[in-house]
Amino acid sequence: MSQKQPSPSRAEAPLPGGALDTPAWAFPLLLLLAGAAFWLVVSSGFSLIASIKFHSANFLADCAELTYGRVRAVGTNAFLYGFCVPAGTAFGLWQFARLGRSRLPLPGLIAVGTGFWHVGVATGLLGILRGDLSGFENLEMPGYAVPLLFLGIVVLGLWGCLALHERQQTVLEASHWYSLAALFWFPWIFSTASLLLFTFPLRGIAQSVIAWWYSGNLLIVWMGLVGLGALLALLPLATGSRQRHLALFIFWTLLLFGSWVGIPSAAPLPAWMPVTSRVFTVLLLVPACAVAVLLVGSNSKERDLEVPPFLRFAGGFFVLYGLIVSIGAFLHLDTVTQFTWFKPALEMLGGYGFFGFAIFGAIYSVLPKLLTLEWPYQKLIRAHFYLALAGLLFATVPWFAGGVVQGLDWRNPNVSVVEVSARALKFLRPATLGEFLIALGNVLFLVNVGAALFCYIRRAVMGFIARTIAPAGVGVKL
Repeated sequence: MSQKQPSPSRAEAPLPGGALDTPAWAFPLLLLLAGAAFWLVVSSGFSLIASIKFHSANFLADCAELTYGRVRAVGTNAFLYGFCVPAGTAFGLWQFARLGRSRLPLPGLIAVGTGFWHVGVATGLLGILRGDLSGFENLEMPGYAVPLLFLGIVVLGLWGCLALHERQQTVLEASHWYSLAALFWFPWIFSTASLLLFTFPLRGIAQSVIAWWYSGNLLIVWMGLVGLGALLALLPLATGSRQRHLALFIFWTLLLFGSWVGIPSAAPLPAWMPVTSRVFTVLLLVPACAVAVLLVGSNSKERDLEVPPFLRFAGGFFVLYGLIVSIGAFLHLDTVTQFTWFKPALEMLGGYGFFGFAIFGAIYSVLPKLLTLEWPYQKLIRAHFYLALAGLLFATVPWFAGGVVQGLDWRNPNVSVVEVSARALKFLRPATLGEFLIALGNVLFLVNVGAALFCYIRRAVMGFIARTIAPAGVGVKL
């Protein structure tokens, strides 16, 4: 080997193994991820404010923009549209371009799409704070923010299609199937729901049907595609035709069964609609069990110790989420827990537990390979994991237990509304602690991503100076 050269800082040391040069599209993709990390902190902050309001009714009560209904909606929409969609889309774009060995021009398309999307998210969240809520669950964004969001996702999807077309790898892996389907699935359900709820609104209960359909497809199908695609691409699972067939079986069953769920059993609709939704919800047990088989059948001898612990837990949370949803639908559990804290607990388990952990693990694995940089603060990754895991347990377990107790109290004519609220409060106190731990972990995640962005910009600037000034005879210390 050649004589050892002065090494840069740990944060700027290139990865071993002959990593490819940083592509031109790395920086706009990093901006997309940095924006997602920022909106994640915004989401956890507003969710924490909403949780505190249950213990202190006078907390921020003098500010109309910070009433419970608005801050809760901001927290939910900032998580879904500020973090989940851009982070999941960024992983799919990286997978098409890097794993497909694509060398693409037009990196500005990612920057344009990123700008449209983040401006749309900011516009929508400010509209919610002003009181312009749509009233549809998981789509409280006002109608005037929808065109910006749609333009952003379409431009990003166009670049993804170009990356997929220009790939040098001819055979698509199973993880490519998941990312490709997610790339088309979200624009389809988002545009359909927006057209039928905002542009050409349907009448009466038909609006609720569209809103339930959109919410179910977003939380189960799209999140399932992105999260499972990340696990298949990054976890050291056993390889072979059997595992590939199992992965494709999970793919098709998730699309087939997941796209019909979401309609409550007590919805004032023709009986066949809630029954059909319940049947397909029960059938979600099939992909959940298949994922369990895929994870259990992984080759433990080939496990990579550098895989972030988030990825190890994400698959288990997906299986647990699928079991609870399927068994709950089979036992008609929603007749008891429909208007309780059980549903928020289930959404947090699937949204933050499965999808969030999968995306955290994907970003922690992908970003160093994308930028050929090591993470600036390695210890923050494990601290983020422990905070996120502890926060998830402190939030979901009391909510699940409190939801069942609250549902039984609602059905008891001898228990007053005041008593129901008082009994539920003791379950909300540890849940607030859980949301605080989650928020703290999200701040650490933002710090690490922001530091990586700073290191990348610093290295690019110093490299530019070295290429332009150094040839002229001016010494530059890197």
